[in-house]
Amino acid sequence: MGYTFHFGVVTDNAFGFVRGIGVTLFLSVTSIAGAAVLGLIAALGRMSRLRPVALIAGGYIEFLRDTPLMVQLVWIYYCMPIILGVNLPRIPSAILALSIGESANIAEIIRAGIQAVPAGQTEAAQACGLRYYRIMRHIVLPQALRMMIPPFLNCYVSLLKATALVAIIAVPDLMFTAQRMAADTFRPIELLTTAAVLYFLIAYPVVLAVRVLERRFHVVPMR
Repeated sequence: MGYTFHFGVVTDNAFGFVRGIGVTLFLSVTSIAGAAVLGLIAALGRMSRLRPVALIAGGYIEFLRDTPLMVQLVWIYYCMPIILGVNLPRIPSAILALSIGESANIAEIIRAGIQAVPAGQTEAAQACGLRYYRIMRHIVLPQALRMMIPPFLNCYVSLLKATALVAIIAVPDLMFTAQRMAADTFRPIELLTTAAVLYFLIAYPVVLAVRVLERRFHVVPMR
């Protein structure tokens, strides 16, 4: 090949990598929090006894699960300002797109966790006169939560990797930073390989935590 590796370019651009990691972590944490809120609303809506609510929530979940996240991201950043007249900066647009996109998967996790709780407990609580929100808050959700945690963390890993897509709208995350430095230095192999290793180092501890929790809670892995 005749290619000579110069990994000194990585240390020369270490500050850029650190800044990119910071943006990536910020995007992943804020987006998973937003996705959890939207996912809970969608899951409860899909399980609603009101058919119109259940149909709307079901359509929301299926549409998001069956369309590419990149399309959702580009639509929110480029199309939403045209239709709604709302111009969001790059980072808020990325957070919104990632939150909405991942909320569909989290909604299914929440729904599965809630439905795994024996129906007899809900019926007994209803017989005691407890209202729906109290039953969910004090009886169903605490039990469902332990089953939700491992797949929820899997969703976080998926979302963390998906943050690389925001480079398409020039958000200065780890991927965009690595691409820009590679273009400036003509060293894509060293810089993009380093970016891949950094993504792995961030995500792998979470993957290990998922495996531990799956064994502890006896949860069947969701793949």
